[in-house]
Amino acid sequence: MKVLVLAAMTAAYFLCAAALAPLGRRLDEKKRRFLSVFPPEKEFMSEELHAPFRQRFLQPAAKKILSAFAFFNVFRRGDRKRLEKLARELKMAGIGLSPQEFTVAKTLLQLVIAALAAVFTLRVKSAPLRLFIPAFGILVALLLPSFLLRKRISVRQEAIRDELPAVMDLLVVSMEAGLGLDASILRLYEKRKTPLMQELVRPVRDVQMGLDRRSALKELGERNDVNELKIFAGSLVQAEQLGVSIKSVLVSQAEQLRTARKQRVEAKAMKAPVKMMIPTVIFIFPVMFIILLAPAVMRFAEAF
Repeated sequence: MKVLVLAAMTAAYFLCAAALAPLGRRLDEKKRRFLSVFPPEKEFMSEELHAPFRQRFLQPAAKKILSAFAFFNVFRRGDRKRLEKLARELKMAGIGLSPQEFTVAKTLLQLVIAALAAVFTLRVKSAPLRLFIPAFGILVALLLPSFLLRKRISVRQEAIRDELPAVMDLLVVSMEAGLGLDASILRLYEKRKTPLMQELVRPVRDVQMGLDRRSALKELGERNDVNELKIFAGSLVQAEQLGVSIKSVLVSQAEQLRTARKQRVEAKAMKAPVKMMIPTVIFIFPVMFIILLAPAVMRFAEAF
């Protein structure tokens, strides 16, 4: 009897759940749509406490330590051009460090690599390796920081190029919905904090701080060394000066950027066979020659 009652209650529970499931899905969908249109107000303390531990503690602590070391870092007067170039590269890479702080971080990384090379050298007994490991460590310590910086710059520039057409379409949709260009950028930045949106929101904030729009857009084009972004900024400046609709400018720019991206992909595809020849010649052809010619060589050697 107890088993029958339990089975009946279980069946009734699943029947009620199945009957109410569509209503629950509709209510959840209405709630999501309502929150997307009227997002809840964010509390600063709650948002800060919900940030990752790395963002709340590790990054500020590391920045303060680098700033403290950079205070004692003395540069020669002739290094001013080098520091300006390094500051520009850090902006292009999206790294929020000053040239002095980056130099200190680079020096610390080099010291760590040198220490690891020294430890491995002391543990190795072979004489050739005792000479090779320090030389390799010095080479890595000198080249690795600059390589990582250039790699980050190229990756960030490629991400900006790839994302620019889609962002222009989203800006057009937002402007058709009744928002202005600045409001559309800020609204889109709330949804996706990508490298491109981080760069587009800076001119808006500079204008809000009192900077001239033309100067802010010009700095946007020159800050990242991306030709597509320079063309985009120049088009916005011309549209504002001539009174042309910004929406039409964005649409035409998006089409041109898609065409340019397609051409870049086709160019990379045409270069692929040439690049594949190098590993083919080095790794595949020798094995094929060994398989095909080794029996003939062995028979020829046995004959003589």
